[in-house]
Amino acid sequence: MATLSARVHSASLLLVLTACGGGGSTSHLSPSIGESSAVQSSSPTITSTASETPGTTIALTDYFSGAPVTGATVIVDGVATSASGTLHLTPSAGLHTLSVTASGYATYNGALQIGSATAIATRTITLFPVNPLLAQWLAQVNVDRAAAGEPPVALDDMLTIAAFDHASDMGVRGYFAHFDTHGFAPTTRALLLGSMLMGSENIGAGYASWNDVESAFVAERQLLPNQTEADCATAASAATDHYCNIAAPAHNWVGLAIVAVPGSPYGTYYDQEFGDLYGVYDTTAISPLAALGSTVSLELAPANGAAFLSATIATMPAPVPIPIATLNADPACSSQCPPQDQLYPTPSAGTSSGSPVQLTLTTNQLDFVAQNVSTSTYVGAGSWALTWAGGTVTPDRYANLADDVTSADRAAASTRRAPVIR
Repeated sequence: MATLSARVHSASLLLVLTACGGGGSTSHLSPSIGESSAVQSSSPTITSTASETPGTTIALTDYFSGAPVTGATVIVDGVATSASGTLHLTPSAGLHTLSVTASGYATYNGALQIGSATAIATRTITLFPVNPLLAQWLAQVNVDRAAAGEPPVALDDMLTIAAFDHASDMGVRGYFAHFDTHGFAPTTRALLLGSMLMGSENIGAGYASWNDVESAFVAERQLLPNQTEADCATAASAATDHYCNIAAPAHNWVGLAIVAVPGSPYGTYYDQEFGDLYGVYDTTAISPLAALGSTVSLELAPANGAAFLSATIATMPAPVPIPIATLNADPACSSQCPPQDQLYPTPSAGTSSGSPVQLTLTTNQLDFVAQNVSTSTYVGAGSWALTWAGGTVTPDRYANLADDVTSADRAAASTRRAPVIR
């Protein structure tokens, strides 16, 4: 179990089960190590138009406008097809890997869980548009990773949405911290917004450009004993966590956000959410809007060449809202945040097989399912599922940011503060 008190400047949330390099502190879920193959399903039949035949209709929409996204490539169980706005799938029952790429958008990574081959369902996948600034920042992140001898990361759709929403929330509400006003830690918040990836969060505010904030992150390398990524495994500290997050070997995806909020304390907010995609599940199968008392069946499968080790189940109380004054006075939540705000709850159950996990939704309780996987270079939680049945409000979505910035917000911040990173 770990709390944010161990991370003063950056939220390094990579969950690893053995030492594999990378920055930040580690947390252990103690899984069962009985190796087993996860449930695999046969490839689906794909048709280009929606119909009333059994299956799942997927709608692809723009995050901001809600307009259909055309010219997308959808890959289900390794089978690729093109889609313009909607796509109808008729897969067999079980879990199917699912990814969506479209020019000008971040890549969606997920899975499609079908309970019955005769069911009719609809599904909306929201894609985040990538502007030139985000593309430039991504390129520099990969230059910095290459300098550390690490492979590049790609832009993940759900992590980018999580980064944008948190950056927007900080600017609109006037705080700067890894926790938010609802009491959610970065990983919990990202999961509620649809991500399945473990993450390491770097945030900055008040800088003139993404290049300036990235330079501030990377400058921490000079504080490491040998000024190399290898130091992160043994000598990382709060003063070097940003660089170690960028250079962590296990990361293969990232979410980026640059959000200008007029009248806010810092003006412009920056967010990096790094992720490690080595396992998948269907986020819609455990929607936080599911009925209280209902039982959900969750299938998980390894991805990107990983092997399934175990699934670990844990619960924790729903977060308690945190006042803005508290967040600004203690942004790392090292002393003032409620004790319920634990990043990694104590495991209560688990399985070493690839069988579906059964969860019963209870109010004021967060339920976590960590899928522990291994590759030749990585052992850890390849995906982290979460159910939440209520108790506090969920994180806000700022697709129409202009409507959330009021005259009172602008008046409350007549002067800009000095740039800062955490």
